[in-house]
Amino acid sequence: MNNHPNKEIREAVDYALERRWRLRKGRGHSHPWGVLLCPSCERGGCKISVNSTPKNPYYEAHRIKRKVELCTHTSKR
Repeated sequence: MNNHPNKEIREAVDYALERRWRLRKGRGHSHPWGVLLCPSCERGGCKISVNSTPKNPYYEAHRIKRKVELCTHTSKR
Protein backbone atom coordinates (compact mmCIF):
# COMPACT_ATOMS: atom_id res chain seq x y z
CA MET A 1 0.00 0.00 0.00
CA ASN A 2 1.36 3.39 -1.02
CA ASN A 3 0.83 5.83 1.81
CA HIS A 4 3.73 8.22 1.31
CA PRO A 5 3.03 11.49 3.18
CA ASN A 6 3.81 13.68 0.15
CA LYS A 7 1.21 13.87 -2.65
CA GLU A 8 3.69 14.29 -5.55
CA ILE A 9 5.85 11.38 -4.41
CA ARG A 10 2.77 9.23 -3.76
CA GLU A 11 1.66 9.86 -7.36
CA ALA A 12 5.14 9.01 -8.69
CA VAL A 13 5.16 5.74 -6.73
CA ASP A 14 1.70 4.94 -8.09
CA TYR A 15 3.07 5.67 -11.58
CA ALA A 16 5.74 3.01 -11.02
CA LEU A 17 3.29 0.50 -9.53
CA GLU A 18 0.99 0.87 -12.56
CA ARG A 19 3.97 -0.20 -14.68
CA ARG A 20 4.43 -3.42 -12.72
CA TRP A 21 7.19 -2.17 -10.40
CA ARG A 22 7.14 -3.54 -6.85
CA LEU A 23 7.36 -1.50 -3.66
CA ARG A 24 9.39 -2.76 -0.72
CA LYS A 25 8.61 -0.51 2.22
CA GLY A 26 11.27 0.49 4.73
CA ARG A 27 10.99 0.04 8.45
CA GLY A 28 10.04 2.91 10.69
CA HIS A 29 10.16 6.57 9.71
CA SER A 30 13.70 6.93 8.42
CA HIS A 31 15.39 7.26 5.04
CA PRO A 32 14.60 5.53 2.78
CA TRP A 33 10.83 5.31 3.02
CA GLY A 34 10.93 2.43 0.55
CA VAL A 35 12.54 0.94 -2.52
CA LEU A 36 10.94 0.43 -5.91
CA LEU A 37 12.08 -2.67 -7.81
CA CYS A 38 11.64 -3.05 -11.55
CA PRO A 39 9.61 -5.95 -12.98
CA SER A 40 12.84 -7.75 -13.88
CA CYS A 41 13.31 -10.45 -11.28
CA GLU A 42 16.93 -10.82 -12.26
CA ARG A 43 19.89 -9.87 -10.15
CA GLY A 44 20.96 -6.39 -11.15
CA GLY A 45 17.45 -5.15 -11.91
CA CYS A 46 16.72 -1.46 -11.45
CA LYS A 47 16.11 -0.12 -7.94
CA ILE A 48 14.85 3.31 -6.93
CA SER A 49 15.24 4.48 -3.37
CA VAL A 50 12.28 6.61 -2.23
CA ASN A 51 13.13 9.09 0.52
CA SER A 52 10.65 9.82 3.28
CA THR A 53 11.40 13.55 3.61
CA PRO A 54 13.37 14.84 0.62
CA LYS A 55 14.47 18.48 0.46
CA ASN A 56 12.54 18.96 -2.76
CA PRO A 57 9.52 16.62 -3.09
CA TYR A 58 8.78 17.81 -6.64
CA TYR A 59 12.29 16.87 -7.78
CA GLU A 60 12.08 13.52 -5.94
CA ALA A 61 8.82 12.68 -7.77
CA HIS A 62 10.35 13.71 -11.11
CA ARG A 63 13.43 11.57 -10.41
CA ILE A 64 11.28 8.50 -9.68
CA LYS A 65 9.23 8.85 -12.87
CA ARG A 66 12.34 9.45 -14.96
CA LYS A 67 14.08 6.34 -13.63
CA VAL A 68 10.96 4.26 -14.28
CA GLU A 69 10.92 5.48 -17.89
CA LEU A 70 14.66 4.83 -18.37
CA CYS A 71 14.56 1.25 -17.08
CA THR A 72 16.03 -1.04 -19.75
CA HIS A 73 14.56 -4.22 -18.24
CA THR A 74 10.96 -3.59 -19.22
CA SER A 75 9.21 -3.16 -22.51
CA LYS A 76 7.52 0.20 -23.04
CA ARG A 77 3.74 0.29 -23.33
